[in-house]
Amino acid sequence: MERGAFAGYPMSNVKVIVYDGKEHEVDSKPLAFEIAGREAFKLAVHDAGSLLLSRS
Repeated sequence: MERGAFAGYPMSNVKVIVYDGKEHEVDSKPLAFEIAGREAFKLAVHDAGSLLLSRS
């Protein structure tokens, strides 16, 4: 969130709900979930048609 998915600017007032996922005790590592979450967030921001707001 500090380096937002859109133009690298911080993002605020964002709500995320994780509703599905599976864990396997041998193959699942915390880093894999972090990477998957980061990539899903980037895709969601892109698909949402985000805008860059400027301060006046």
